[in-house]
Parts: sequence; structure tokens; C-alpha cells
Amino acid sequence: MRVRIEKINIAKLMIYKYIVLLFSVLVLSMCSNQNGSDTKIQMLHGNVKFTTSTLYKIVKLNGRYVKSEKVACNFTEDNELDYGVAICNRWFDRSNIIKQTNIDIKNTTITNLFYTYNSNLQATTLQLIDSSGNLISENKYIYYPTGKLKSLTWFNADSTILKIKKYEYPYFKPIKESVFFGNSADFESFNTLKFDKYNRIIEKCFYNSNKVFRGKLVYKYYSGGLLQRIFVFNQMNVNYKTIHYSYKYDLKANWVQRVEYLNDKPVFLTIRNVKYN
Repeated sequence: MRVRIEKINIAKLMIYKYIVLLFSVLVLSMCSNQNGSDTKIQMLHGNVKFTTSTLYKIVKLNGRYVKSEKVACNFTEDNELDYGVAICNRWFDRSNIIKQTNIDIKNTTITNLFYTYNSNLQATTLQLIDSSGNLISENKYIYYPTGKLKSLTWFNADSTILKIKKYEYPYFKPIKESVFFGNSADFESFNTLKFDKYNRIIEKCFYNSNKVFRGKLVYKYYSGGLLQRIFVFNQMNVNYKTIHYSYKYDLKANWVQRVEYLNDKPVFLTIRNVKYN
């Protein structure tokens, strides 16, 4: 009887160890997919070659909301248009951006961006070039051996460091994104990032150098993966602004029209033309 009980206890112990090991593998798998910064920018379907996105203001006319004049972007967390940009042209290779041209409301090219990638299709450099072909700045990405983003450094045209973002991936805690300016060893501020199992950011909290909470963004997505809502919270953790998106799609399920709502009021319309290889 005693031998039988010992065998049962050993069997229970083995099952327990297996469950712990399986759980650890799942956790590591989830953590390995959280790269801190998404360099693919957006989801695309099919063999996309080129997109051009134009931002318009929506106004109320005779009781109806209608498209008005072209405007420059003033909010960048959705990663579609950069701040101050009215038209964005992008060229792709295997869903990765290889070139981007930013144009203002006067149809004047402001800047060009050029990306390079490693063998794992992760961005390694991003050069910002002005309309005359002069280098403004360069970003360099460094990765851990696991493939997760380790740091992102902004260099000025003279190769001096403007800013560094460093990423830490503690177990069972949000990813930490520390921001340093110049060569300073002391961080200026830091953010914490949470991702879902699809590697989509779901929460970003902002803190100053004294670890005081400054606000946060909470993200919700449609079942197809596109961004649906951004909830903006202030330093008192009060949701004072909600940004909502609705879309129309082409035959390949890429969005070609997006309406942005601020606190349920339509404010901006983005028209995107998608060209395929």
C-alpha cells in the first residue's frame, strides 16, 4: 500500500512539473512576440506595392457631415500619418515599408523616409531626408538574440545622439520603454507597454523621471485586427477623450476609407489608394 501511494505521489509530481513547464513555454512564447515597437506599421493583405493616404477635415453642412478641405495630421498614435502631414505615400516590400514620402497641405514634399531591414525582416535603420536630399536624422534599431527590440536610437545629421529608447521585458509585467536624451545616463521619462497575443499594443502608460504617472492610452481593435478605439486618460486616470475609427474596404480586405471620430463626432476622413503588384 505504501509503495502504491508513493507511486501515485510521484505521478502527481510529474504531472505538476509538466503543467509548470507547459505554462512557462506559453509565457515565453507570448513574451517573445512582444517587440516593444511594431516596425510593420500596419496590416496589409495581398501583394501591396504602393499606398497613398490623404487626410481631409469633416464639417457639418446643412445637418450633414461632409468632406471638407485637406488638413495636416495632429495626432500620431495610429501610425498612419505623421504629425503635420496631409498626404503620405508609401512603398512596400513583403508588407514592410521601404520608402515613405510626406507631403503638406500645399502639396509640397516635406520629407522622405528610407528603411532597411535585416534577414528577419526587422527594421535596422530609418533615414529621414529633407526635400533637397540632405540627411536630417537617422534611427538605428538593435535587437536581443531572441528577436525582441532592445533599443532605438535617434541620431542627428552630425551623428550626435538626439534620443534613445531602451526596452526591458520583465516577466508578468508590462514592457518598459525608457527614454533618454543625448548621452545622458539618466532617463528623462519612461512608458510601460502592454500587448495582446497578436502583438497589438493594448495599453501605453506615461511616467516622468520621478515615476509620476502622466496619463495613458488604451487601445481596442476590431475582430479583423484594425484599430477601433483609443481611450485617452489624463494624469488623474480620467478618460477625457475617446478616438474611434470606422473603415471601408477594397476587394482584398485592405481599408481604403477611414473616418476618425472624437468623442463620437466625426472629425477627419482618410482616403487611401492601394496599388498591388
